[in-house]
Amino acid sequence: MAKSQKGSVAVSAVDGRLRLRWQAIDAEGKQKRFSLAFGASNATNRLAADRLARQIELDIASGNFDPSLRKYKVGTDRQDLLTVVQLLDRFVSANIAAEQSSSQQRYRTETIL
Repeated sequence: MAKSQKGSVAVSAVDGRLRLRWQAIDAEGKQKRFSLAFGASNATNRLAADRLARQIELDIASGNFDPSLRKYKVGTDRQDLLTVVQLLDRFVSANIAAEQSSSQQRYRTETIL
């Protein structure tokens, strides 16, 4: 793979998956290499990855780059994420009938503080 220009984000396919790679200044003011996995290598994802790469380049140039990468990861802005305990409780109530109380008791979760 040829070296990309300074300040640019390279999109490449590795083992059937897309990856974005670039260098920028991190939160501590040091030059750092960044990498972001994007998804399966197909035409639709490639267009989306190219678009995200241009967005990252613009953010670096304008001083709005987020070194935590939260801004660039898909799905991290959701507020309704479940905890493991909530997910297990939903599973138990959906898959174990009420008459199987011993099974429900075995899988019941309790928060330990």
